[in-house]
Amino acid sequence: MTEATKVRRLRVLVVDDRRDSTLLLQVLLEHAGHEVATAETGEKGLELFRQFKPDAIISDIALPGSLDGYGLARAVQSESAVAPRFIAVTGHDDEDHRRHAKEAGFQHYFVKPPDIDELLSILTGLARSTPRE
Repeated sequence: MTEATKVRRLRVLVVDDRRDSTLLLQVLLEHAGHEVATAETGEKGLELFRQFKPDAIISDIALPGSLDGYGLARAVQSESAVAPRFIAVTGHDDEDHRRHAKEAGFQHYFVKPPDIDELLSILTGLARSTPRE
């Protein structure tokens, strides 16, 4: 049994308006054994959060529509007693965006393209630390 098969399968929601980024993350996460849902807007991400009940949300910061990544994180946290792990994957590489992301509830911050090994390591740690009810 490989190390990857010893950790539980996570539900991961990927929210990004760039279809190529979304598909790449979806394929990589599914290959790692996780169940993945995707959305292209913050509004759709919030709707899927309610239905899918993800363990982790990987979201871009700049999203089309009225709900950006910060707003999505805040909305999810206001609706959930136990919020999922929030991971930003964005093109913004500056301290203001990092600070705003942290204030909004993101625990991790990656600049595109993300370090896939580090991203998977975070998810592996989450899978080991929180059993699904």
